[in-house]
Amino acid sequence: MSGHGTTARYWRGCRCLACRAALATYRAHQARLCAQGVAGRVHATVAWRLVRHLEREGWTRGRIGQALGRRWPKLNLGVQWVRASTLAKLRQLWESRA
Repeated sequence: MSGHGTTARYWRGCRCLACRAALATYRAHQARLCAQGVAGRVHATVAWRLVRHLEREGWTRGRIGQALGRRWPKLNLGVQWVRASTLAKLRQLWESRA
């Protein structure tokens, strides 16, 4: 289990001052991202659409994962949500695929 002062510990039920402060820091960071127009997570529909387009052009999921900078040659996207940075990388890959 994570130590005190982490959002993981807060989400598991701890409400000590250190865990509440960690949550406040996390929420402030998310608010800054939203204010800059960069949400932490975005809906995965567009990301999966781009993956399918790349697959139709002969890209494997392993190759896509490598192009996105994954450690393992595997594409591991969420079904419902993906990171905004991952979507941005997929868009960049789609535009520069030629």
